[in-house]
Order: sequence, then C-alpha cells, then structure tokens
Amino acid sequence: MAALTSAQSGNFTDSSTWGGSTPADGDTFTIAAGHSVTSSTVDMPTNGYGDITVHGCWSLQSGSQFKLNGRATIRGGESSYFTEGNSDSAGKFEMKADTELVLKGTNSEQHAIWCETETKTQVICEGTDKALNTVISCSNYIDYNQDFLPVDSASNFAVGDWISVYSRFTGYKHCDDESFWVHDTDTTPGANKIYYRQFVSPTATIVGFKSPRVMIVDNAKVFRTGYKIIFGTGSTRNVVTIVGIDYFRNDIVIDANVTGAIPSIIGETIYQTGNERRHLNGHGKDLLTDISGSGNQLFAASGSQVRRNATTLTTAITSADSTADIVVGNASDLAVGDEILIDVNNDTNTGWDYDTKYTINAIDGNTLTLDDQVRYVHKVGSLVTILTRDCVIRCDDADDRVFVYIENWTSHNNNAGTRRIRFKDVQFKGLGGNTNNNFYRAGVCIAGYNGGLDPNSTDTDDYGFQSEATNCTWDGSANNSSTTYRGFMVRSSWGMETRNIVSYDGYYNMYNWGYGAHAKFNGCYMTRSDHTGFLLDNSTEVYCDVNYMYITRIESYGTIWYHTRENVNRRHWIMLNNQGRPYYDFYSSPNTLNDRFHMDGFTYWPYMGDGTGPVYFLDSYIKNRWDVTAPAGFTPVQYSNYLRMYSHPRTEWDRTTGLTGKAVYQEYNHEVDALAMQGGQCLREWQNDGGYWKVYFGDDSAAGVMDIVYVPPKTTVRISCEVKCSSAGSFTFPYLTAKMSGDYKMGRYNLGEYDTTMYTSTNKPNPNKSVGFREQVQYTTDSQDDFQEKQLTIQPQDCGFYLLYGVRVSATNIREEPILMKEPVVRFDKGPLGEVRLDRNTDRRVVQRTAFGQVRKRISGRI
Repeated sequence: MAALTSAQSGNFTDSSTWGGSTPADGDTFTIAAGHSVTSSTVDMPTNGYGDITVHGCWSLQSGSQFKLNGRATIRGGESSYFTEGNSDSAGKFEMKADTELVLKGTNSEQHAIWCETETKTQVICEGTDKALNTVISCSNYIDYNQDFLPVDSASNFAVGDWISVYSRFTGYKHCDDESFWVHDTDTTPGANKIYYRQFVSPTATIVGFKSPRVMIVDNAKVFRTGYKIIFGTGSTRNVVTIVGIDYFRNDIVIDANVTGAIPSIIGETIYQTGNERRHLNGHGKDLLTDISGSGNQLFAASGSQVRRNATTLTTAITSADSTADIVVGNASDLAVGDEILIDVNNDTNTGWDYDTKYTINAIDGNTLTLDDQVRYVHKVGSLVTILTRDCVIRCDDADDRVFVYIENWTSHNNNAGTRRIRFKDVQFKGLGGNTNNNFYRAGVCIAGYNGGLDPNSTDTDDYGFQSEATNCTWDGSANNSSTTYRGFMVRSSWGMETRNIVSYDGYYNMYNWGYGAHAKFNGCYMTRSDHTGFLLDNSTEVYCDVNYMYITRIESYGTIWYHTRENVNRRHWIMLNNQGRPYYDFYSSPNTLNDRFHMDGFTYWPYMGDGTGPVYFLDSYIKNRWDVTAPAGFTPVQYSNYLRMYSHPRTEWDRTTGLTGKAVYQEYNHEVDALAMQGGQCLREWQNDGGYWKVYFGDDSAAGVMDIVYVPPKTTVRISCEVKCSSAGSFTFPYLTAKMSGDYKMGRYNLGEYDTTMYTSTNKPNPNKSVGFREQVQYTTDSQDDFQEKQLTIQPQDCGFYLLYGVRVSATNIREEPILMKEPVVRFDKGPLGEVRLDRNTDRRVVQRTAFGQVRKRISGRI
C-alpha cells in the first residue's frame, strides 16, 4: 500500500495526477490544496481504497462508483473556498447525479465521510430529483387560500398523491414549505391546475341539499365559517367558501351554487382546501437584475417547487402474500429496479416491525410487479414512497459500521457558518451502528452551525449559503446493527433546512438533537423504527418550523419532544398506526401549542411527562381505532372497553401538582364545541348535552381528575362533586379527595416507617407547613342510579396553602367503567385579605359561600 499525494488536478485513476503512481487497492491519498481530483469510472477494488485527506476537491462525477475502505476527511482553514489552482483554498467533497460511494469498515476502524470543524470546508452531494415535480406558474406569487395550485404541468399528478410545495434559498427567516393531498387535476391546455386538500383536514359527508347553496352534512361542527372546502371531481368538482353554518341542523351555506347534478354529489366527502402560506413563482428570480438584499449571494435562484412525495395504492391488498402486483395512482416517476416502501395502513396489524421494502421488477401502466408477494394487507390510499436516488452513499455489506459525519461545531465566533453542507436527492443506505460515538451510530449526522442563509447580510461567508438536506432517503435495513441512535440526525444546527426526507428502519429514524437554532423540518416520512419516528430535542429560536410530518409503524413513540421552547409553527402532523404511543412530550414550555394533529392507531395515549404541561392540541383529531375511544361503528382492535395511559407516576393523583402531565384537546376531533383533557392517568371528554365530563380512568390504581387552588389562611373550604357511575359491572367506587399540596406522606411516617397514621385537616398540626393532610369520601351504589353528590369540608389552617382536589380511584377494576362527573365546586367561607391570582390560563375565581346549599359556580374544567 502506498501513500500518494496529488501533483496536479486530474482524474483519480490517472498516474499523472499522483506524480506517476497509479492508485492501487488499499492505497491512501492526500489531495493537495488547489487540486481537483475527479472520479467518473468504476473504481471498486476488492478491498477498497484507503484514507483520503481532502485539502483540494474530490469530485465524484457522473458514472463514478467508488469503494472507500477508509476515512475521507475534508480539511479547511484556508482563506477562500475551493478554487482550482489556488493553494490557499479549502477542501471540498462533492458527488453529482449518477454516482455511488461505497463505504467499507469495521466498528473499530470508524470509516466515514468526515468534515472537519475548519473554515470554508464544503460537502456538496446533489443527485437528480427522481420524484415527479413541477413549479408554481404565476405572476410573482400565489396569495393565501387559493382554489388550486397553478403549475407548469399538472400531468401525472394523481388523486391521493402527497405533494410538497417549497422554495429553497429564501433565507432562515422565511419558510413556505407546505404539504397537501391531491384532490383532482385539470390538465387541459392552458389550465394545469392541481386541486388539493389540506394535509390534516376535517371531513364530513354530504347527506342532502336544501337548495343549491345549502347542503346538509353528517357533522357540520368540524367546519367554520370562512373555510374554503372542496368536494367532487371533474365536472362535479366544487371549490366554495362557507358563509354560514347551522350546527344544530348540520346545514352548511356556501357562497355559490354547487356545480353538477345534486344527486351525484350526495355521498361525497368534503375536505378543507386553501393554502396557508404564500408560494413564489416557481421560476425563481433573476439574481442579475433583482438586487434586493445582498447583491452577491452565493446561491442559485429558486422559486416554489411542487414535488410528489408519495403516490398511493388505488387497489386494496385484501390478503397477505396473495399477489406481487400493486396498482398505484401514477407510476410516471418509477422505473424497474427502483426500491419502494408501501405503508402498512390497515385496521388489523398493531405492530411495527414490518418489512415494507420491495424492488420493482416490471411496470405496466400504473401496475407494478414487485420482487416478492405483498407481505401485508393494505387499504386503498396506502402511501407508496420511493427510496431510490441516483446519488448513493452506502455500506459495502451489512456488517460494516460506516457513517457520514459533519463534525459538531457551534461557534459563529470561529466562523462555523463558513462551512457549506448540502445533501439533496441522496440515498443513504446501510450506514450507522458504529458504537464509538452516538454521532457515528446515526449513520448520517449533520452537526454544527453550518451556513445558514440570510439574504440581507453582507457577510456572505457565514450567511451566504443555505445548508440543507432535501429529498433524501435513509434506509437502515441494509445494516444488521441493532444499536441505538441509528437514523438521520441533525445536531446543534443554525438555520438548517431539512425537508422531504424518507427514513426507514432505524432507531431514531429522524432527530434534531441539541440546540437547533431556527431549524426547519418539513414534509418528512418516517416508518419502521424500533424506538422513535422523529425525536425533536430542542426547537429553539423564533424561526423554527416543524410541520407536515407523516409517522407510522413505530415501536415506542411516533414522536418525542424535548425542550420545545419556542411557540412556533408545529402543525399538520399525522401519526398513524404506531405500536406504542403517537406522542411523547417532556420539558416543554407551558402552554405549548400543537395545531391540526391527527393521531390514530396506538396502544398508549400520548405521554405528557411530569415536567411538561399543559400542552394544547388545537383543532386536532385523536380517535383511537385500537381502544374504547374508536369512532362509532368501529370495533376496537385491542382494548374494546378501556384505554391505557401509563404516564409518569408523578402525574398520579397523590403525587401530582395538579398541572403537570396535562394535555388539553380544544376543538377536539375538529368539532367547534368539543373539549377533552388528559392528565392524572385519565382522559375526560366534555359532554355538551349533559353539562358534565365523561371520564375514562387509565389502567392505573392511582388515576384521578385533579385540580389545584390556593387557600388563604383561616379559610374554611367546602368542596362538592356529583358523579354517576356505570350501572353494570363490579368495581371499586371512586373517591372525592382533597389533600394539601407539597407532602406526599400526608402526615405518615413521622415516627418511622411503621407510623402510617394520616392527618386530616382537623388534626393536622398548625401552623406546621411541612406536614400535610388528606380528606376523602367514597361514592356508593347510589351513584349507579343517578348523579350522587359527595361533599368535603376542609377546616381552616393557620397558614395559606395549595389544595389539590378531585375525583380519583383506588383500583384498576374501574378502568372498563367510565364515569360521568360534573365539575367540582369549591366554596370559601370568606374572601382573602388581598388579591389572589391563581396560576391559571384563565381567571377562574373561587366562590365565596358559607354553606353547601347556596348557588354554586364552578372553578375548574371547561376552558
């Protein structure tokens, strides 16, 4: 094995490039600064070439297949970006379309593409966008809430396609990424329109008409006046605006007469349409004439692209292993030899470890013949995504432990922003599992404050380039490692844009780890993970954006959110058919807002950690086909008469603060007047017609619906609550309970572990605030016939304190018997000495009463 250093620019295999030496299997290489070494042939020696240190440029050109059994290290520190012939220019690694880099190496060897924390380094890997795509075609831009997307060509876009609309290179403050579902297209000459549905949309079925402008639907509560809606296709396609709603009669009034014969429209499904972001003319701007912002930006012109992220099955697969043929909406961007994924979307499978990858053997129109029988049952509408790209970085075999690592560098003071990183239309296959470092385990780790674009900055070195990962795929199935952290990782970034990623068969299929300033993630698909689909660890700074995610078939958590500090857009997420939980939230800022989430098919309800809360889900859908909350008429797959929470024990009634681990579902299941709340191992749904809660106690003997109130000194508190229990079954009746917050022991164990005496508010030592108390009363069989009221009187204490109160259980045998509970009423016998403000999101004052029998006012419950 020889150690070669470039003597000039040239082809990798030319001896003149290396001063007369011809590269051989196992040789190592140094590419000198200012030299450009290109590979455009098949360079696949048996063992692979050794380490390559890149001070100049190593470029894989079209036709290149290269095997590297070593580490390619991109070095920098020079005063300028790579320029051929300039010895004071930094290192660059690039791959272009029709290239393949094969990495080989054991766990201890740590072979990789490695970019150092040195200025002016570049890693630019860019293939061809394989997916069907077009551009927005309009004057300047399309404004909000349009009927359709005007495009250069609507041909081959099919009903049900997932499309992504986005602009590159518009700056870290701007994000117009938006995903839709294709509803219909108009391809007539001069038209080229894509009609679409919002990514997470309420739906209703048309059941009749009172006039051409007044239709009757099965549930009008999911819509609002002002919504733009779409229904029907072709000659019966309608895009209209709602101008009035009668929620009682389920009447919707629209702004125009319906198009088409009314009988043919009855039975159609209504969806919401209208874009929520503006989209630029897709032909981009002319940087030679448009000098807005900085006039010497180092980025290409770009407007809004329209890209198909997935097509769908149009014919169901009703039995497993029965056919190798599938029919898709459109196959124009597919080819024989492509690898695809088929989403396991059905109502029977509840696991996660499904091998859904196939290779296309033949194509006949929109019928694909695969390399194996379709292994699972699939509904019509199941997503079909493409893994294949023409720019590939892969392992040599399943035992390799190789990776791509952009080394973590988090200091703008040292010009970390001068590094330029781009992965576009790259297929990462079989990488990761290296146990020497969690970054290496990932397989792909893009870390550090790499160039984030600010068009208004004159510092074009630090802010003149958009680092991105766009339209890439990560496939862990070709690697036999089972170690943690495998997946597509973005670590401690600044202004990084990550969009339209497909990640399959990892541990954390995608994750943003560490301080991610202004990080953007949009339009990504994650499936088959043995832990988490998308881990969002930090969502910080005001220009973050995390939207349009589709997560399915995950073992533990569809998504985990840690430290989501900024109140920014987190909208339009679909978490479907995940074996564990769809959602896990910990250490988020209070009142974190999630909008338009769709969660269905899961074993355990979303986990709200004891360091979280409250978390708000606005206008979101959470009906679980796997448990007792399944939609009417659907037989639950797992738990037909109860649900499972298993949240942290610190959210249980005797340990909670009354506010942690809490989720609020406002406009529950999209309905304008619906409310549900989760907390204390319970789910409660407000029943508007009855004026009470329907409470499902999770599978936990310490579940409880608890709240908290400040009690001033020398104040008597009277609490009452009406409960109605199930008239059937055998179970332990719940308790109306109140306890002093801050003391789990409630007086026990003061004389040792055998001292189990619990204080009440009557005998608790005063003015001792370190010792608490508990009061409780149990409901009886009378609560099975009608609402039964129970009452508690809390004796006045010398010092002010916080009182936890509510209804709780003491056994799991009530999990199958939801109760009806009116809101507890709290009465003080006198007002406080001064102003008392509760730590609440609304001002809910206590009622001042001296007895139970007087007019009551609730302080807790509905918002």
